[in-house]
Amino acid sequence: MAGETEEARLPGLPRGKRRLDRAALREELQDRAGARRAGRVAVPGHVLGALRDVADALAETAKRREEVDGQRRRVATSEEALRLTNQRFQAGVASYLEVLDALRSLYAARTDLTTAVAAREIGLVRLYQALGGGWTDESRSGAGASAGAPPREQGAASRGRP
Repeated sequence: MAGETEEARLPGLPRGKRRLDRAALREELQDRAGARRAGRVAVPGHVLGALRDVADALAETAKRREEVDGQRRRVATSEEALRLTNQRFQAGVASYLEVLDALRSLYAARTDLTTAVAAREIGLVRLYQALGGGWTDESRSGAGASAGAPPREQGAASRGRP
C-alpha cells in the first residue's frame, strides 16, 4: 500500500478536498497544543454556567459565615454590656433605663444573628442546588405534587447504586 495516494486514504471528503494540507493541519495542531498549555480549553456554555453558579454560591456561603461570626461577636458584646449594666444598677450607679437599653440592644443583636443564620442556611441550600442537589423546583415545573409534601428521597437503587 506504499503506492496509495492521499486521495485514496481520505475517501469521505469531496473530490476537491481530498488532498491533505499538511501545513494547515500542523498549524491547527500547534494551536490546539498552545491552547492546552495556556489552559484554554473549549468548555460548553452550560458547564461554564454551572461552574459560575457554584463559585457564586461558595462566595455567598463564605460571606454569610463571616456575617454570622460578626453577629455572634455582637451578641457576646451585648451580653457583656448587659451584665456590666446590671452590676452598675445593683451598685446604685446606673438607672434602670440603662438596663432596659442594654436589654434592647441585646435583643436587637440576637434578632440580627437569627437573620444572619437564616441567610447562611439559604446560601448553603443554594450551594447544594448548584452542586446538583438532587431535586427540582416543583413550583416552577408545574408538577402536581402537594404543597406541603417534602421532596421524595431517591434511594440508592434508583440512582443505580447497590
